[in-house]
Amino acid sequence: ADSFVSTFEQCTIFARETRPPPAELVLYTYAMAAFQSFLVFVSSDEPQHAYTFFSANPTLLAKMFCSEIFGYASISMVVRLVAHYGATNAEVAKTARKGVVLFFSLVVIEGKAIKGAQVRGALVFLAGTAVFVEAKRRRKARSSRPRLYQQVSTEGLV
Repeated sequence: ADSFVSTFEQCTIFARETRPPPAELVLYTYAMAAFQSFLVFVSSDEPQHAYTFFSANPTLLAKMFCSEIFGYASISMVVRLVAHYGATNAEVAKTARKGVVLFFSLVVIEGKAIKGAQVRGALVFLAGTAVFVEAKRRRKARSSRPRLYQQVSTEGLV
């Protein structure tokens, strides 16, 4: 789903001649999602449950606020990646970030040992990334070569 959204953004939004700033795009997306969520939240009995829950756990509001700020920054950075480097590069960067965060949380924070499955998964990811980079390099080299019709000279034919 993420790669579909990134490709859609690249093809429809960032391909325009006058494209919106990424921060504006993310702000409008967040505002629409917040408005829809607010309508669903208010139309249910959840406000009473939320008040009871946050009365018992008041520090969670500050943690949620910080989480939302960092989430907004993260999404804004991904949109900037899509705008500047394309959807595929943005997805590779996001996947690599997720792998690093997973490694950090499992190995550094929880102190778990790395097992064969994690090593194999990392190798598959690295191999896939290497294939992607090589394919992109070849595509770029192929597109920079002059075409046959560009190589043929018309001098002396008249």
